[in-house]
Amino acid sequence: MVSDFFQKFGHIARNCLPMESALILLLLSVVIWPIPFAGPVSPSFVFVAVYYWAIYRPDLFRHLFVFFLGLLNDVMHFLPFGLSALVFLGVYQLAYAHRRYFVGQIFYMLWVGFALLLFLAMALMWGVLSISQGEFMTVTSVAIQYAITVALFPFPAWALIWLQRNFLSQGT
Repeated sequence: MVSDFFQKFGHIARNCLPMESALILLLLSVVIWPIPFAGPVSPSFVFVAVYYWAIYRPDLFRHLFVFFLGLLNDVMHFLPFGLSALVFLGVYQLAYAHRRYFVGQIFYMLWVGFALLLFLAMALMWGVLSISQGEFMTVTSVAIQYAITVALFPFPAWALIWLQRNFLSQGT
């Protein structure tokens, strides 16, 4: 009986790993990095989680969680409420719709797909924020954030790959 409890608990804990990893990457996205000549910039690691799990484990990373993750991102980054939720859902849906192109491909294809999708997402967020402010925001900080996020993509992606291979491919 105790064994069954721990077995069920382990199964539930494994199935929550995509959501837990997304929350950790969201927290890492709040950390501001002082970049010389660019000012304070924070990479958008949470996009990596939304993109990766939409492709590889959409059964464990549902739309509703993506929506709440976006709302939490808005609160943590002082963005208009609902903006990140909409953008995250768009990223999730596009990645999910094109997942057959990425599953089984080499890592660089995953990276290129992420770079393209992140460009669209950040351009949309920049446009909406510019409209809400009533003036064009500077593109420099957005471009630097984009470049840093794309350049650092392998590190969170490899961590997610490791989690998936070591914990989610067993008995699920």
